Amino acid sequence: MPKILAVIDPEHTEHLALTRIKELPTEGFEFQIEFFMPKNFSAQDATGFTKEMGEISRTLNMLVKPLIHLGYNIETQITLFDRLYEAIIERAAACKADYVFKPLRHHGAVSRSLFTPTDWNLVRMCPCPTLFISQQPSVNKLPVLASVDVANNDKDHKELNEIVINQSKVIASLINADVHLANAYDMMTGAIGGPMPDPAAYQMVQNNRAEHAKDAGAMAKAHDIPDTQVHLSEGPADRVINKFAEKLGAGIIVVGTVARSGIAGLFIGNTAESLIENADCDVFVVKPSSFESPVAGKSTTSSIDPKAHT
Repeated sequence: MPKILAVIDPEHTEHLALTRIKELPTEGFEFQIEFFMPKNFSAQDATGFTKEMGEISRTLNMLVKPLIHLGYNIETQITLFDRLYEAIIERAAACKADYVFKPLRHHGAVSRSLFTPTDWNLVRMCPCPTLFISQQPSVNKLPVLASVDVANNDKDHKELNEIVINQSKVIASLINADVHLANAYDMMTGAIGGPMPDPAAYQMVQNNRAEHAKDAGAMAKAHDIPDTQVHLSEGPADRVINKFAEKLGAGIIVVGTVARSGIAGLFIGNTAESLIENADCDVFVVKPSSFESPVAGKSTTSSIDPKAHT
């Protein structure tokens, strides 16, 4: 039975994770869902702490009660934290979550330059496939856009393409949607950008473009995705994928990030980070099976049973 860790933000009135959970079928599928409400109490005194814990516990129980009546298998948890992304990753490890659902938060350029947003840290370090939930009221029957990289043939990218497509198909089956394949490529068009382009350079670009189309078509065919649902365009991946998502009216983009070590690890998932910052739909981020989070296993959070404060 797949387990979902759904993050609830007590500071917001709109709980996006609740919206997506309600779109999961209760018949034919079984899910175990833990609603996780993180809260930073570091500045609270003992009296304020106890009072606010009681209020948050009642709010959390009230939020999940309608879902329990609908037939969802739900647990609740309140966790105190210092760093939110660490609390989410550690709780996901502790409850053996298969997926994390979290509201998507866009950040301005200034805030991004001053600190690394929680969503970016989850893109880099969360080992579970993570759904960043947008303000869309529903994703039911909306296309699922699988972002693949057909140009890289190394083992990690091949595995990641398979994970992206397979997860896209699972999601599509849950929301009664079609899977579309999208690929962005860079053809170095500057080589032919003048008024008198070099014929040899032009032919090279055309051949490379045809090769991308051929590889993408073969990948789609292997996964029973029609040619009409394969989309290719030249340009930066984050812009191209978001553009296709907007054009198709996609409900969810599925994108993979490749784990790296050393200095390169500082830039893990930079395409995914840029993509989620500009996405108008949900974004589902997956990683290779070999990925190990540097956060899992720490003990910087403490959990509180909500029932003790009801």
